[in-house]
Amino acid sequence: LQDRNDSIQRSFRDIPMMPENLRGGSMVYLEGTKLESAQIAALLRTADYRVNEMSDIDATEESFKMLSGSGIKVLHIGTHGFYESEGDMENAGYKFFTATQQSNEDRSLSCSGLLFAGANSVLNPSRANEIPEGADDGVLTAKEISRMDFQGLDLVVLSACQTGLGEITGEGVFGLQRGFKKAGAQTIVMSLWKVADEPTQMLMVEFFKNLTTGQSKRAAFLAAQKAVRQKYPNPLYWAAFVMVDGI
Repeated sequence: LQDRNDSIQRSFRDIPMMPENLRGGSMVYLEGTKLESAQIAALLRTADYRVNEMSDIDATEESFKMLSGSGIKVLHIGTHGFYESEGDMENAGYKFFTATQQSNEDRSLSCSGLLFAGANSVLNPSRANEIPEGADDGVLTAKEISRMDFQGLDLVVLSACQTGLGEITGEGVFGLQRGFKKAGAQTIVMSLWKVADEPTQMLMVEFFKNLTTGQSKRAAFLAAQKAVRQKYPNPLYWAAFVMVDGI
């Protein structure tokens, strides 16, 4: 978070619908996500950051991929994450998974991802064939992220459910964190299980509020967790998010 005037925080928010799992297709509306993004953007602008927000139909997979090589320092992603086992992905027959994979690592990284505008089509079996194989379909997998250039990205915040999960192998966990690390990101904030909308919003806003007052990433995160814990004592609400490589 150095060079405030040169830092860019981009907030992506998909149309707020999310399947409980990729097979079920049940959707829920996340009321707090848009407000969360707006509050974080306001905090950063007050601290003299240049902020570029993208939301709703503008928050596309293509727009996200345009960040590759842009030299951004801070990235906040307020959308929906997913993780499914290889077996479940195979049985579901999603194109973004069944397409030819180059390696076992690629296959594992394709089990995790983020949903952007337009993802509903590819997750709907009756409409999946409308999307050409290899096209940007609104489902951004960890495999695709790993191919991007995020060198210099100091902080990426994944304000989404289960963004810390992935395929467990002898070489570790293959998920979104692996994808962003391979792309060059330094510190990652991610979640280990599904979290209610309101506690997540509170944690994220408190975290960025602390950052913009000069606290270190680690101190800002711990203070934000403490604030959420005071209102929501159950660890299910305040302990889901973790910070990787935060100083």
